[in-house]
Amino acid sequence: MAAIVRNLVGALLTVAVLLTVAPLMVTLIPIEWVQRTAAWLPTPAGQLVFLPDNPDASLSWWGGYLVLLAWAAAATLIAGGLLRARDV
Repeated sequence: MAAIVRNLVGALLTVAVLLTVAPLMVTLIPIEWVQRTAAWLPTPAGQLVFLPDNPDASLSWWGGYLVLLAWAAAATLIAGGLLRARDV
């Protein structure tokens, strides 16, 4: 994430907001399709990996694991592309 933001403190704050504040803010929005997309954020998906027996979850254990892998892959690809474009 630091390669994307190009600032260590900014990267730490971005990750903290993405992991803690974003899931809380999404659950406060009273629109149904927004509530369903909350499961695709990294924190709820990661909770499924460690607590797979949640009856309220919309994703399975594998679904949560694949969502986490997709977030990691997206961050890696974006960081790699930005590093290649900026730091030539």
